Amino acid sequence: MYSNEATWGIIGSKDLEVGIVGFKNETSKTEFMNCFDEDAFTGIQARLNDLDERLKLSQETKAIYSQIIKNY
Repeated sequence: MYSNEATWGIIGSKDLEVGIVGFKNETSKTEFMNCFDEDAFTGIQARLNDLDERLKLSQETKAIYSQIIKNY
Protein backbone atom coordinates (compact mmCIF):
# COMPACT_ATOMS: atom_id res chain seq x y z
CA MET A 1 0.00 0.00 0.00
CA TYR A 2 1.09 3.56 -0.55
CA SER A 3 -0.33 7.05 -0.21
CA ASN A 4 -1.90 8.91 -3.12
CA GLU A 5 0.98 11.38 -2.99
CA ALA A 6 3.60 8.59 -2.79
CA THR A 7 4.96 9.99 0.49
CA TRP A 8 4.71 6.72 2.42
CA GLY A 9 4.40 3.04 1.66
CA ILE A 10 3.79 -0.18 3.58
CA ILE A 11 4.85 -3.72 2.75
CA GLY A 12 4.12 -6.71 4.91
CA SER A 13 4.58 -10.46 5.19
CA LYS A 14 2.12 -12.71 6.99
CA ASP A 15 4.69 -15.52 6.93
CA LEU A 16 7.31 -13.41 8.72
CA GLU A 17 4.74 -11.55 10.86
CA VAL A 18 6.30 -8.21 10.01
CA GLY A 19 5.41 -5.06 8.13
CA ILE A 20 7.68 -2.23 7.03
CA VAL A 21 6.62 1.39 6.64
CA GLY A 22 8.80 3.73 4.61
CA PHE A 23 8.57 7.50 4.24
CA LYS A 24 9.70 9.98 1.62
CA ASN A 25 10.60 12.56 4.27
CA GLU A 26 10.48 13.30 8.00
CA THR A 27 7.31 15.40 7.66
CA SER A 28 5.42 12.48 6.11
CA LYS A 29 6.67 10.18 8.85
CA THR A 30 5.56 12.56 11.61
CA GLU A 31 2.11 13.07 10.09
CA PHE A 32 1.66 9.32 9.56
CA MET A 33 2.85 8.34 13.03
CA ASN A 34 0.58 10.93 14.68
CA CYS A 35 -2.41 8.91 13.39
CA PHE A 36 -1.53 5.94 15.63
CA ASP A 37 -0.94 5.16 19.28
CA GLU A 38 2.66 5.68 20.40
CA ASP A 39 3.26 1.94 20.79
CA ALA A 40 1.62 0.87 17.51
CA PHE A 41 5.00 0.44 15.78
CA THR A 42 8.33 -1.03 16.80
CA GLY A 43 11.70 -1.45 15.15
CA ILE A 44 12.51 -4.58 13.18
CA GLN A 45 15.22 -5.67 15.64
CA ALA A 46 12.78 -5.42 18.56
CA ARG A 47 10.22 -7.43 16.56
CA LEU A 48 12.83 -10.09 15.77
CA ASN A 49 13.81 -10.35 19.43
CA ASP A 50 10.15 -10.70 20.46
CA LEU A 51 9.43 -13.38 17.88
CA ASP A 52 12.62 -15.28 18.71
CA GLU A 53 11.78 -15.26 22.40
CA ARG A 54 8.27 -16.57 21.73
CA LEU A 55 8.95 -18.95 18.85
CA LYS A 56 12.67 -19.86 19.08
CA LEU A 57 13.27 -18.98 15.43
CA SER A 58 15.49 -21.16 13.27
CA GLN A 59 18.83 -19.84 12.02
CA GLU A 60 17.36 -19.73 8.51
CA THR A 61 14.52 -17.47 9.64
CA LYS A 62 16.92 -15.27 11.62
CA ALA A 63 19.02 -14.91 8.45
CA ILE A 64 15.95 -13.66 6.56
CA TYR A 65 15.28 -11.07 9.26
CA SER A 66 18.95 -10.05 9.19
CA GLN A 67 18.65 -9.34 5.48
CA ILE A 68 15.54 -7.24 6.10
CA ILE A 69 17.37 -5.29 8.80
CA LYS A 70 20.37 -4.78 6.52
CA ASN A 71 18.29 -3.61 3.55
CA TYR A 72 15.65 -1.50 5.24
